[in-house]
Amino acid sequence: MVKRWCVFLFLSDTTERNHHLKTLKADFINRGYNPRIVDKHIYRAPRISRSQLLLYKEKPEINWMPLVVTYNPKLKTVRKTDRDLQGTLNTDESLKNIFPDPPLLAFRQSPNLKKLITRCALSQPTKNGTYPCGKKQCKTCPHIQISDRI
Repeated sequence: MVKRWCVFLFLSDTTERNHHLKTLKADFINRGYNPRIVDKHIYRAPRISRSQLLLYKEKPEINWMPLVVTYNPKLKTVRKTDRDLQGTLNTDESLKNIFPDPPLLAFRQSPNLKKLITRCALSQPTKNGTYPCGKKQCKTCPHIQISDRI
């Protein structure tokens, strides 16, 4: 993390950069980072050229298949089971083509009292008047006179 921030602060003005690196060093040391590691990365950061840092870096495409599970405290072993079975997925040829990368385990929030009671969207304002419901099985819709008042 220290290295990432030191490279991020690579400004064109050296005096401003040095000032920011000093404050960054103090912040990392105050947060409990090892001062030798902080010094090492702060020393290495200015050695990377600005033009090299500004170049676009290609990111590898990862096609993770999401495995979405409703969160339950009793399902603590799902992540371990997923990791253990990844070897089986890699050895089987048909499964290896289906799951080339390990599945991304995501937990959905379980329903709580607030979600059960409240709605996630506001209801549409009702139109004043008399209108047919529009259902095919309704026997009274053909006899309703459409009007904007009752």
